[in-house]
Amino acid sequence: METKREYDLLVIVNPELPLEEAKEKVEIILKDLNIEIKKSEVLGRKDLQYERKKFKTGLFLEYTLMFEPQKGAELQYRLNIDPNV
Repeated sequence: METKREYDLLVIVNPELPLEEAKEKVEIILKDLNIEIKKSEVLGRKDLQYERKKFKTGLFLEYTLMFEPQKGAELQYRLNIDPNV
């Protein structure tokens, strides 16, 4: 069994979602994959360099996580299929 490593994750969420709902959506994905959240920080709403999914701003969330390297691909997939992330 591989050992867990520490990773940093920056997530940009739909800016129209309330802060608590946005955090909950991301943290549900992390908990489903048994990923340990060491630290989470809300960086706030910021302008995007270019329009993404018809939004010019995004809600930025930063996480420090602990998980096995093989879970990285599944995490990326789960975040990509969520329309609010």
